[in-house]
Amino acid sequence: MVTADAEGGVPEGAPYDRVLVTAGSWDVPPAWTAQLTETGRLIVPLRMRGLMRSVAFQPR
Repeated sequence: MVTADAEGGVPEGAPYDRVLVTAGSWDVPPAWTAQLTETGRLIVPLRMRGLMRSVAFQPR
């Protein structure tokens, strides 16, 4: 677990199987998906059209 401004991700431990963001966001920084494994998943609460929704991405 990391408590910090995570816009740049956490490259020291990458790649990750899962990245779980617990603070709301309106964008997905490229570092979050770049630091995932080939089958990794990113889960992030995104603000879309004025609503906050938890979204899971499997980018590859």
